[in-house]
Amino acid sequence: ENPYAQLPEWSKTRLLSVAYLHTNYARLLVFPKDLCAEYSYDCLPAVETFGDPRNLGAAGLYSAVAAAALWALRDVAARWRVLEALAWIAVPLVPALMIFNVAGTLVGERLLYGPTAGLSALFAAAVARAAAGGTARRRRATTLAAAVVVVAAAALRLRYRLPAWADDMALSTAAVATCPRSAKMRARHARLVVRAAVDGALRGDAAGLAPGLAAAEAHLDAASAVDPDHCAVHDERIAIATIRGDDHAKFA
Repeated sequence: ENPYAQLPEWSKTRLLSVAYLHTNYARLLVFPKDLCAEYSYDCLPAVETFGDPRNLGAAGLYSAVAAAALWALRDVAARWRVLEALAWIAVPLVPALMIFNVAGTLVGERLLYGPTAGLSALFAAAVARAAAGGTARRRRATTLAAAVVVVAAAALRLRYRLPAWADDMALSTAAVATCPRSAKMRARHARLVVRAAVDGALRGDAAGLAPGLAAAEAHLDAASAVDPDHCAVHDERIAIATIRGDDHAKFA
């Protein structure tokens, strides 16, 4: 479930990949546009060279965090809320960041619930600073405007995310769209497509069976391209062959 854990410890590839992992967590926290029910191999390909453009994101993230922390440390008495917010973001994520330990999962969106409180506190501190020095009316207006923008953005994102949780097929379709290189999700989606095609045929839509099986095979081919030895791919190919009445000898 965590391909980065298989990389040699302290190797260049592992260090760069873990940095990319941190960038992905930061992106999900600040801008959760693309979400996935499960991040398995090879959803986030390892970073193998210093020339990989994904390293720029990691450099930008670390620079921003360091700059914010140094700015707050220059006047702790007045800016302690910024340090507290950064701590709320970082500390709950430490077990998942692969700094001191190996995490069992590559990315867990659920692990961002705690850091969301830190991001909210950081945003509140930024709004308070922007409104400082003005009249009471201006401060209220600034705070209200900021709250409206955040709530509206969150509500809009929720509106477009909820349909993905309608059923297994919808969730799997969304996951494959976000992580097309996940062999596990491709194989799982193929299974759902086969099931839907067979169910449709049993209800009288025999014409939809062949296209459904072909679509499932396309997902299995994509999974094989990423992980040729994935056991679920082999199992699903046998299931499709059984439905078609093909000879199983070629799978032996």
